[in-house]
Parts: sequence; structure tokens; C-alpha cells
Amino acid sequence: MDATAYLASFGITLTSVTHDGSPALGSVYIENDTSFYGGGATFATSGHNFLLQQTSGHSETYTLVFSEPLQSLGFTRCAVSSGAATPSWTATAYAGSNAVDSVGVCCIDSDTGQPAHVYALNGPGITSLTITANPENFAALGSTPLDDLYLVPQSMPDLQVINIKATNHRAPEGKKVTITATVMNAGNADAGHSITAFMDGASLIDLVATPAIAAGTSVSVSVDWFTAGRNGQHVISATANGGNVLAESNYDNNSEAITINVRGNRMKEK
Repeated sequence: MDATAYLASFGITLTSVTHDGSPALGSVYIENDTSFYGGGATFATSGHNFLLQQTSGHSETYTLVFSEPLQSLGFTRCAVSSGAATPSWTATAYAGSNAVDSVGVCCIDSDTGQPAHVYALNGPGITSLTITANPENFAALGSTPLDDLYLVPQSMPDLQVINIKATNHRAPEGKKVTITATVMNAGNADAGHSITAFMDGASLIDLVATPAIAAGTSVSVSVDWFTAGRNGQHVISATANGGNVLAESNYDNNSEAITINVRGNRMKEK
């Protein structure tokens, strides 16, 4: 079974598959341990399947990209009988482009057989796992056979502007209008001090210091906006975690906006 769709059902993207064979050699598969390599050469630790890259005869690699940052991950290297050669291999965990942990086996083993072994890699912030192997000319296993991938999500804050409102809706032109944003931490970890950015379209109104926000709670922050010479329609927005100074689980839900029309000596919010 091709691994792409199977892994995607768990929120894992298979990418960066490199190998020398095409189309089957070097491809990444979900294999069945009851029929692989003559039957019984590799034994899955649960069920009857494991993740494997077919041998291509030379160095090969693939990467698993996770849908959310991980605090840690673990996997079982399946048991292998003495009848199947296993390659040297490395599993490297990355936080973005930075390698944060690595495990592996340095040498080819073709004689002794290997019991199942559990490996763990620690973050924080693991976003991908790259498996690299060098099977040389051994035909049995292209990379190490993996089973029981165990993912531990990263505890992170998630700052969101959940409401923005304007006061003094009928203030004459030239007077100040107070804009208030409610910033919520929808994550599962407390957020430290941050900045909330208030904008008039593409123009900065102000950057407002925002206090620490415990998980599941919110705070309100305000800025004064002066309307002198500002007749017309304005999109006023507030963005939590301005400049992305805090690490959080989702950077795409930080903003909210309202449209304000300043008309002579009166103002109306839509």
C-alpha cells in the first residue's frame, strides 16, 4: 500500500522522497509483515503493517511533516529476523529547519537478527521527521522498518483577537476614538507578554503592550485613534502577537477588523 494516503489520514504529510529506483524501487510503502520478503522477515509490533522505504541500492530518504508542532515523538523499529539485512539509518527530528534530536544505527546488520526497539526524539517544536538510510547493495530492506509512531503535541498558546469595537461613535471629526480589542489565549499553554498591533488599513496606529494571558482567558487592550483629516471609510484592525514575538500553535487567526466611516462631524461603525 502506498503510504501517502494512509499517513494523510493521521494528519501526516509524506514528502521529499529521494531514491535511485523508479517507480517502485525506493518508494515508501505500508508493508504487510505476513508476506514481505518471503514471509516473516520483519515483524510488526502491532497489527500486520509497518512503514518502509523499498531498497534502491543506494542512499535514500523521506520526510514526514506533522500538522502541528510536537513536544516529542516515538516509534518502534520492527523486529527483523537474521534472514534479512538491515541498513545503517538515521531518524532526525526538525523544528522548522533546525535539527533538534536524532537517533539511528551506524552499521549494516545482516547476520544476528534484531529484536524490536523503541526510539524517542524530543523537541520542543518538532515539525518534521526525516529518515535517511544507506542500504548499499542489500536487497531486503531499504530503510529501517517503522511501526507504532507515537506523537505528543506541543503545549503552546494560541492568541486571537476575538472582538474589536470603537467608542464615541458620533464623535466630531478631529476628536479621538478609542478602539478596544479583546485578545484571547485559545491554546493549551500560558502566553507571556506580547504586543497587539492596531492598524488603519496599512498604516500603523500604535503597538500596545499586552500582558501575559493564561490559557483559556482573555484581556482587553485599547488605543486612541484621532480622526482629524480622516473623512471616509477606514478598516481598523487589531492583530495579537504583533511581529510573532511569541511562539504559538496558529499564526493565521490573530487578527480581527471593523470598518468605520468618518463623515464630517459624525462617525458610524458598520
